[in-house]
This record gives sequence, C-alpha cells and structure tokens, in this order.
Amino acid sequence: AADPEVLVYTSFEDPRAIAAYWSRLKTARAADPKRQVVVDAEQITRQSPRVLDGIAALCSGLDRVRSDLRRDAR
Repeated sequence: AADPEVLVYTSFEDPRAIAAYWSRLKTARAADPKRQVVVDAEQITRQSPRVLDGIAALCSGLDRVRSDLRRDAR
C-alpha cells in the first residue's frame, strides 16, 4: 500500500532500521510510531499453539492504535 494506516512487524526486526526507513516517508500514516505494532516473532511465526498468543498480541496492538487514533481525533 502506498500509505498504510498501520505498520506491523515482528521482534526479529531491528527497531532502529524500521524507524529510519519510515522516517523518510513522513507523509505515510504508518511513519507515526503510534501506528506501529510489534509482535513477538516467536509467537506469530511458528505454527504451534503459541500462534494464538501472537494473534492476540496483534489484535491488542491494533486495538491500541485504533484507541489512540480515536483519542487524538477528539
């Protein structure tokens, strides 16, 4: 997407590299750290019962972003 609303990445990624990349795209909504969700890579990438924990963490992160956006819109 040219202008993603949210950026989701795993804990395997280097947060400094992610921040550096997205800081160059200042007009992209996902460049805002409030719109970024980090999920534990061990939970989300392995096909085991722990993937459910990863999905729950992803949903929680997305809920946080939605909540922040609603609060900021007021």
